[in-house]
Amino acid sequence: MMFLRKYLTISLFILYSFQFLSLLFAQVNIEAIRLFDVKQGAKHTSTLSLDHLSGNSSEFDIDFEWRTDYFGKRHQQLLIMEYHRSEQSRRLSTNKGFSHFRFVTNYAHYRNTEVYIQYEFNEFINLDRRFVTGIGTRFHLVNRALASLYYGNSIMFEYEHYEVESINSIRFVQYLNLSKKLNERLDYNHVIYFLPKITSLSDYRVLSVQKLEIPVYGWLALMMKLMFTYDNEPHSFIRRYDLELKSGFKFSF
Repeated sequence: MMFLRKYLTISLFILYSFQFLSLLFAQVNIEAIRLFDVKQGAKHTSTLSLDHLSGNSSEFDIDFEWRTDYFGKRHQQLLIMEYHRSEQSRRLSTNKGFSHFRFVTNYAHYRNTEVYIQYEFNEFINLDRRFVTGIGTRFHLVNRALASLYYGNSIMFEYEHYEVESINSIRFVQYLNLSKKLNERLDYNHVIYFLPKITSLSDYRVLSVQKLEIPVYGWLALMMKLMFTYDNEPHSFIRRYDLELKSGFKFSF
């Protein structure tokens, strides 16, 4: 399928491009930015991108993301907030955002229980608001010095309100989360979700998020993210898939 070939092509391009770019930052002290060294306490990361174009055409774009992790002895808390707004010729073309909070308890080194809530909106697809809450279990399948793999499943309750209708549903969520150091300069993360509707298994969604990071200096890293979403039974006015590519700088403190 055309969208799948496009997704794979972009994924490979990003991977090889970052492997090349990682050689440019060989002087950075990688010991200061270990991907898998987790200490107790809070960690904050933020990415911000601003673009402005004027002349023959006018365009303004802002992309902001904030993430806070708190690591305790027996639990972890995670808060993510994102906002994206874009204007072309003074007309709003993109206005979307979401916030996500997750609480994870550590009963064993290989198994966790997690509870989460989420809110989002997206004017481009006429999504006025979407509320999500769920509870599930996460398993630590691989724990190596340079790689980590998680598998998770949960029951998710979902409410979506569009301009013309409101929808309530229950979905079964499964996901794989892979983090790996491709080399001394390059960190890679890939999360893929599968979300079938419990009352109708033919109604399912797939979400894939890939991230590549190159440490630049201490708290600063170069970041690129590729997001792919697929809805097997979308609303009549929405396409089945979306492909989004982002790049910018990540700040950690």
